Formats: sequence, structure tokens, C-alpha cells
Amino acid sequence: DEYSQRGIARFQKNDLDGAIADFTKVIEMNGKDQAFCYYFRGLAFYRKGNSNQAIEDLSKAIALKPDPRFFDDRGNLLARQGELDRAMVDLNKAIELAPQYAKAYGDRGLIHLMRGETAEAELDFKKCFEIDSSLEAQFKLAAKQLKQLAASRHEHEKPAAAEVTKFSWSETPSKML
Repeated sequence: DEYSQRGIARFQKNDLDGAIADFTKVIEMNGKDQAFCYYFRGLAFYRKGNSNQAIEDLSKAIALKPDPRFFDDRGNLLARQGELDRAMVDLNKAIELAPQYAKAYGDRGLIHLMRGETAEAELDFKKCFEIDSSLEAQFKLAAKQLKQLAASRHEHEKPAAAEVTKFSWSETPSKML
């Protein structure tokens, strides 16, 4: 219990190495609340920039306790790695386990946007805001940022059917201009 409590305190103070060490100790000692130790250790790994280890720990937490929050957070990590199909599976599971978990609808809405599924995204955002209106500003901002990112990427892409040819002003007769 002491390692778990200290691990949470360290996590909250952003002492990620200390938190990881404490949660690892609880896991090694086969202490109680292993699922939450894997969960928080996974989040600490994520904050340190180790997404693969974070996903592995969240998967272990889910195996021990299929908590909707665990699925939601793993889904978010998978989405950040570009694994949108796997992310969608996790977010669907979070909603299946807890149909009133508003954040999962909002997160799934963002995945729909990333996949270009605007109508589905709108439905998920609507459901999210019906359940918890306090999340509206957060998800509207995230959706706006995703749309801006997609638009800026689109501006810099060469259309698939386009072919760039060499062009010179001197080759073009001035009468044509």
C-alpha cells in the first residue's frame, strides 16, 4: 500500500521515474490493485515518451480489470500512433462497458474525424455533450485543431492524378499570355 500511495504521489508531482519504480515494486511484490499499478505505470511511461511500453502496461491492466477508462486511454495512445482501427475497437469497448462514459464518445468522435467520418463524429460529439456538457469546449477545440491539421496537410499534398511537368515562362509565347 505504501508503494502504491507513494507511486501515485510521485506521479502527481511528475516524478515519473519514482512513480515507475514504486509501481514496479508493487507489481513485483504481487501487491493488491495490480491493474491500477499497471495503468498508472503505463501513463508514466507515456509521459516519458515511451508509448510502446505504455500500451503494453495498459494492456496488462485491461487483462486484469477491463475498466472503461483503461480502454479509453489505450485507445487514445493507439490513435496517437496512427493505429486508428485498434483505437476504435478500444473506444467501442469502453462505451460498451460504460454507456454513460462521455469522454469515450468524445474520443471516438475524434477518431471518426481522423478517419474522415464526419457524420459519425458529429453523432459521437452530440452524445458526449448530452452526457457531460462540461466536455464540450475541450472536444470542440480538439476537433477544430484536427480539421486545421487535415486542411494544412491537404494544401501541401500533390493531387493523386496530377503530374508535375517542367514549365518555363520563356517557352510560352507572349501572345498567349
